[in-house]
Order: sequence, then C-alpha cells, then structure tokens
Amino acid sequence: MIQSQISADSLETVLDNYVDAGNTDQMVMDVSTSYPDEAYEVYSDLMNNSPYLSDTVMEESILKENVLAEAMIRDVLVANPQAAKSDEVMSTLDDRFNPLPDYMISEIQQGINVVSDKESIESMLSHQRYMVEMAKSEIIKYHLQDTIVSNSGDSIINLLSGSNNPSDLYKLAFIYAEMGDSVSMSNTLSSIPTPDDNHQYFVSILNIISNQYENDLNLFGLDSNQLSTLETIVQNSEGLPKVWARNILSWHSQDDYREIIYAPTIGEMQSSFVAPTSSYRVTELLEVFPNPADKYVVISWQTNISAASRIEILGMDGKLYKTINLSAKEGQEVINISSLSSGVYLVKLTGVNISETTKLVIR
Repeated sequence: MIQSQISADSLETVLDNYVDAGNTDQMVMDVSTSYPDEAYEVYSDLMNNSPYLSDTVMEESILKENVLAEAMIRDVLVANPQAAKSDEVMSTLDDRFNPLPDYMISEIQQGINVVSDKESIESMLSHQRYMVEMAKSEIIKYHLQDTIVSNSGDSIINLLSGSNNPSDLYKLAFIYAEMGDSVSMSNTLSSIPTPDDNHQYFVSILNIISNQYENDLNLFGLDSNQLSTLETIVQNSEGLPKVWARNILSWHSQDDYREIIYAPTIGEMQSSFVAPTSSYRVTELLEVFPNPADKYVVISWQTNISAASRIEILGMDGKLYKTINLSAKEGQEVINISSLSSGVYLVKLTGVNISETTKLVIR
C-alpha cells in the first residue's frame, strides 16, 4: 500500500504542476481578459501547455471568439485529444456564436482515438489510487474480522485518520457516528477538503446514525421524517451516500426501492463519432487574416481538387520566405510571421490548375 501511495502522490504532483501550468485559475484569467492584439501570445501559451489543458481552460478559449481565430481553437483542441472525449468541451463548441467549419470539427473529433499524455498519467494515477484503496480495504477487513485484539477498531480509526481522501474521512465519520461520538464525527466532516455536491447527503445520513446511537436506539427505530430523508437521498444522490441510505432503508425493511438500470442499446454502444460532410466551393479561394498582420497570420484555403498543393509567402521581389504544403482541399493554418520585416508580401496558392495570389501587409 505504501508504494502505491508514493506512486499516486508522485503522479498527482506531476499533474498539479503540468495541468494548466499549475494554475488553472490564472490561465482562465489570462484567456478571458485577453485582447485581440494578444491573440498570438495566448495561442502560443495554450499550445506550449498542451496536451495538459483542463476542460475549464479549453472551454474558456473556445468562447473567446473575438481573440482566437478558428484555426487557433482547432489547433489547441487537436493538441489536447482529451477534448474530443469531453461532453462539456464539445457542447461548448456547439454554443459558439460562429460555429467552427465541419472539417475542423472532424479534425478535433479524431482525438477520440488518441490517448494524450495527460490522460495516460491520469489513468496511471487512477490505477495507483485503486491499489491503495484495495490494500486499505483488506487491512480494514482484517481488523473487523479480528476477534483476538480488543482494540482493533482503534487501528481502523488510526488508518483512516491519516488520510486526506474525502472517501476515507466519510468512512471515519461513519465509525464515529456508530460510536455515538457526534463531536468527533462533526470535526471529521469539517476537515474534509473541498466538499462535493454529495457532502450534505453524507451529513444528513451521519446525523441520523449518530442521533440513533447517542440515544441508545438502533437503525430499526427510525421515525417517518428520518425515513423520508433517506428515501430522498436514495433518489437524488450518487455514489456512497446513495448506497448507505439504501442499505439503512433495507435494514429497516423499507426495501421496496429497486434501482433502475439502463442498458445501452446496440446503437448507443457504437462510437458517437460521425464525420461531418463538407460542401466545397467549386472555385478556388484564398484568404489571409488579420491583414495588416503583426505577429501571426491565418491563411485559409478552399479548393475543389484533392491533388497536393502549396501556399507560399513571397516578397514583392519574388523572394520565397515560407512554404506550407497542403494535403487537404480545405483548411486554415496559423503562421508565425514575427521573423518577417514590415512590408508588403504576396501569399500564393499553387497546385494543379491552381494559381491564386493575394497581398499581405506586415506592420
């Protein structure tokens, strides 16, 4: 158990340091308060911290339509494959005032089949936490079955007291409640870091248990108000409080509750990824923006052929500065132009039977 705990602590530290550069609130603030002329700095920061962006930061970025270009949002979400698996992130994409093009959504959804470094670490962390909990359960089971040592309950309390895991602290509070020690129970509940939505359900259940044992009653002597509270918890909560409330009701012979289990249909079990269809224009289209540009430019193209083509950035004297090879009929690329001097340039789309040029002004 100790080795698994050490591994879990180490992995948790890695995630704390890497996810959103270690400060989600600050990164959300940086994105939400950014101005259009800071777009490339914000974009670079997001890309540099990928694939360790949280859903919160990605959602904030998606909605920053006046700052981050569509191609920038696409690049950030593609660089964080976990975005495609997040209902919240994909729902936020749907909420944009200006939706991303279908082909960009398709590129983002390819992340469904990719496991990012962040997801790999989270998976390893989950496994190590599971190993810790399994070992802890075995230790508790051993002490509960111990009929020789009289103070085996103290060993369980000591084991759980040394944890900052909310699940362990709720179990510890449960033990105190069964002992009728409402003071220790309340102190334990107060020590739980960042209580979740289920916290009040735990408190209600434990107050019922503590009240019964403090008054030398048992769980068979619950009154109608207590039973109603437990039934409400069963209906509205999830996880451990639901299990506890349901078990207490069963002990009290109020066992007519039957949990509904929804089995997915064959269709629901299939992948939710559907490649969107795009309608391509018959004529070639080349667009650059912002124009005039400063630190970056987004080059957008749309053609009616699938043959390989390229985009070139040329000086007015014909000197070639940048080449972007294209493999798709439609797309956008964010190009760093900070190394180019101020002046007028030509952006040229070339390929089989394609030749289109537009001017780009760099300030």
